[in-house]
Amino acid sequence: MRAVCLLPVVLLPLLAACSDDGIFGIGDSDFEGFYSYAGTVDDAAGDAVVGTITVTRQRGSTALVSIQWTYLDNGEPIIEITTDSPAVADLGPDGLIEFEFEGNLFMDEQVVTFSLYHEGRLRGRTMTGFWDFTTGLPTDDAGSFTARRD
Repeated sequence: MRAVCLLPVVLLPLLAACSDDGIFGIGDSDFEGFYSYAGTVDDAAGDAVVGTITVTRQRGSTALVSIQWTYLDNGEPIIEITTDSPAVADLGPDGLIEFEFEGNLFMDEQVVTFSLYHEGRLRGRTMTGFWDFTTGLPTDDAGSFTARRD
């Protein structure tokens, strides 16, 4: 009789874990937080990218992502992007995360439309992957990044 009384108490947490918001899905709040970001630039010795990523409101297979991203040319900032509103990230059950920011920058004395795309994997407190920065100018770049949750 005692085992029957304990069974529902034991099963409730397990059933909750199987839901969209449990440990078997990406809905767990494990990935939410503030990440310090650093990356490399392909084919550009001395260039780097630095900044922060903030993941919030993770639910099921989506989350909101904000970024503060700076492209450094030999230590000097030449492009700075800070999101006005978050992008929606798509999260896969294996930790795959994808998100893209689009907007306008003032570059070379003109307004330029850009896309800053990220694809990576979330594992524990670390996100790794690649980024791609695209404009209508010959300033398109790509590279890899690592972001660690503080």
